[in-house]
Amino acid sequence: MDIKIIHVNKNDEDAKLIMEWRNDKDTLQNSFNQSPYNWNDFQTIFYNKYFENQLCPLFATYNNEKIAFIGSMDTSDKKTIDISININPKYRNKKLSVPIIQETLLYIQNNSDNIHTINAEIKSFNNASIKCFKKSGFEFKEKYLIKGELIHLYQYMFVDNKKNKKNEFIINGRNINTDTPTYIIAELSCNHNQDIQLAYQLIDAAAYTGADAVKLQTYTADTMTLNCDKPIFKDCLKGTLWEGKTLYELYSKAYTPWEWHKELKIYANSKGMDLFSSPFDESSVDFLESIDMPAYKIASFEITDHILIKKIALTGKPVIISSGMASLNELNDAITILRENGCNQIAMLKCTSAYPAKHEDANLNTIKHMMDTFNVVGGLSDHTLGIEVPIASVVLGGRIIEKHFKLTDDSGSEDDAFSLTPSEFKQMVDSVRIVEKTLGIIKYAGVNSESKSKKFRRSLFVAKDMKKGEIFTNENIKSIRPADGLHTKYYNIIIGKSAAEDIEFGTPLNWNLII
Repeated sequence: MDIKIIHVNKNDEDAKLIMEWRNDKDTLQNSFNQSPYNWNDFQTIFYNKYFENQLCPLFATYNNEKIAFIGSMDTSDKKTIDISININPKYRNKKLSVPIIQETLLYIQNNSDNIHTINAEIKSFNNASIKCFKKSGFEFKEKYLIKGELIHLYQYMFVDNKKNKKNEFIINGRNINTDTPTYIIAELSCNHNQDIQLAYQLIDAAAYTGADAVKLQTYTADTMTLNCDKPIFKDCLKGTLWEGKTLYELYSKAYTPWEWHKELKIYANSKGMDLFSSPFDESSVDFLESIDMPAYKIASFEITDHILIKKIALTGKPVIISSGMASLNELNDAITILRENGCNQIAMLKCTSAYPAKHEDANLNTIKHMMDTFNVVGGLSDHTLGIEVPIASVVLGGRIIEKHFKLTDDSGSEDDAFSLTPSEFKQMVDSVRIVEKTLGIIKYAGVNSESKSKKFRRSLFVAKDMKKGEIFTNENIKSIRPADGLHTKYYNIIIGKSAAEDIEFGTPLNWNLII
């Protein structure tokens, strides 16, 4: 959704637009001052008060049209502001309120370092506004009366985001951030077909491709679902790769035996790779802690399991989250639980929870938004076919890639259809490493390898034989290659001046030849 936040201009045009929205009858009903403004009064307030607060007045635009006004007032706490949003009446009921609030929060986070807390005072009957602010991550704080009306105070806090501008994510001593090489994870999932020898072969192949880590999934059919053949346990798989099975049948075939985990971890480490897992319930976290997993991954379907998230956070290990179908509010809840329970090393992967996922559903621009919004290392958990999408994610700032990995095209596993073979995975890794080199740094004025090419720039040369005292004209000097003559910026200065001596055709101009 193409919503942008821009500054309000200090002019009559913007002032009249804000007053028009402010005087709308529905807006007045929800306002503390319910009297319509006339132009003279509003003009005075607009010019004398609107621009005095630490957050300047803002517009939200949609497809380049102004659709909402965002105003604020400073409070006695210099780190806290009160905020109000007036939406253009013709854009009401179009599901734009939450995106407007979210983009406003991101704007404040990126542009106002002194603001840590935002208050929204909402009349108790205004359920639509309350719902929108709650969806955007605001939390209810208290109730009180203003002018005899019951007010609900909702509050948003930028938890620690202002203190740590550059999030660091460390696994086994390896630092992962926007300045480091991409951390590439080979997801084994169920592609071992419950054959431990095949699992060892997959780890060997992952090491060959240049993967940095191998990931498992830790569950059993009994920790995931019930052994029940009622239609509800089969219908949920209709339209998927696993149609026709019950959930219990699927997980019974797909799970990784727990007794393998420790040996596979030792083996992966011996090949120079990390190995960690996605736990799916509290018992699996306890088990993984017993074998000292270096990190945890929260699967996209578990993002709303607050019990599991808290359990993982309390381990103190780094945590990777897949976004999947989660809303911004659900992701904010998960991040808050992690941080409130001692987990400060968090990475978030953009993930489309479809198997396989369509390329057009990847929405990779979300990676940067997640990084900015939650102050996390960003990346991609990819289920598309091919390697183009994960490569593109690196250009957009992603520094973790997770991709399903299989030994052959006909492995027959449940995740076969959206997994890469070793040759495909290696091509992805190699391509990522090349792309990383192309990103470089912000640099102007060329690089060392370009220095020899400077001689091919244009400069000023004598284009005809000239006698001493002859006037320089556009007929006898020209801008040509190579770059041995005077800079072309002196062309108009030289025109009309005289030759200091006889000059041969093809001579590069210098100041000693000009009087």
